[in-house]
Amino acid sequence: MNRPAVRRLFSFDNLPSTIDNPGGWWPLSPQSQIRNRESQFPKEVVAMDPRLRSIFARRSVRKYTDQKVTDADVQALLEAGAAAPSANNSKPWHFVVVAERKTLDKMADLLPYGKMLYQAPLAIAVCADPSLSPKYWQQDCAASTENILLAASELGLGAVWLGIYPREERLAGCRELLGIPAIIETLSVIAVGHPAERPEPRTQLEVARVHRERW
Repeated sequence: MNRPAVRRLFSFDNLPSTIDNPGGWWPLSPQSQIRNRESQFPKEVVAMDPRLRSIFARRSVRKYTDQKVTDADVQALLEAGAAAPSANNSKPWHFVVVAERKTLDKMADLLPYGKMLYQAPLAIAVCADPSLSPKYWQQDCAASTENILLAASELGLGAVWLGIYPREERLAGCRELLGIPAIIETLSVIAVGHPAERPEPRTQLEVARVHRERW
């Protein structure tokens, strides 16, 4: 099967514009390969715009050095989280900042996909007062979470989003561990640290998923 060439930037430094993969099809995960075989649309990955470097550099980082996150960086992350949009500017978020090793380890015990917290020097739980935004607090706090992730990337930190809501066992565990009031919900926990790995910047935009004017 003839596939279109994938255009991809290898690096944002010394940009030549774009590079054609001579093999024609950039290597994909097994899951992606299966989806492609089942799809009538060939998958074409769009080249990254260097103006959006900090967004493309945001990747899920699960390995960290033992360097602490500074108070200034923590403050910057919180300011970024609070700069997110929210319905009617309701700002329903609360943040629980965790840096104590024992608590981080207990969070790692609690969250099935949070084992990087055994190593991470910092976690931020993004919580909400649903009474301030009853219909949209999940969206509000998702925007806040993403802002924190983007800010971490911009600061040279590594971070990963750990889902809490709507899993009841995770909500109850975080509530007990962090002393969160019963009227407050937890959307996410973000593990943060200085990265011991640096995944390559990327975009995952597929042209077959873009629809102009109508589907």
